[in-house]
Amino acid sequence: WEAGEYAMTSYSGELTPWAIESGKVVRGMEKYIGELWEAGNETLVGLVQSWDNEAIYLQENERHELQNEPGLFASGTKNQPPRAAIGVARVLINHQVPFEYVTDQELREGIALCYPVLYLPHLRAISNEVMEILADYVQRGGRLVADVHLGFEDLWGKMHPTGPGG
Repeated sequence: WEAGEYAMTSYSGELTPWAIESGKVVRGMEKYIGELWEAGNETLVGLVQSWDNEAIYLQENERHELQNEPGLFASGTKNQPPRAAIGVARVLINHQVPFEYVTDQELREGIALCYPVLYLPHLRAISNEVMEILADYVQRGGRLVADVHLGFEDLWGKMHPTGPGG
């Protein structure tokens, strides 16, 4: 349940313009569900999104925002995961590669093997459970692509062990 400016209901409980437009999209999808299903575009890439990861980045010290000039980190490292996700989504769209966003919760629910490739943009914080799921995914033939050092912290920001078994 949400209320407020970007929610489905206003503070007074009335439907918002957002809710009305969302309803139109849903009705259109219901009308064309058979046609959409028959189109059969196989999704090639699962673009992994993790709230836990973004929460860790939000705790990042904003030392880079103290720069006097624009730079790669001028708006802080906390913005790197969304920027990376937007960037890879744009590349996939530009090259007409079918993709879907996948949450770490969906990975826990067993959806990983539905995708030939999982792309993990700026995913530095991964729970032990998801790390095991990703390892199993790769052992079963899935391809994992990461754009930075992957999963060196758990979902609480604690460093994963390094070395054998780490």
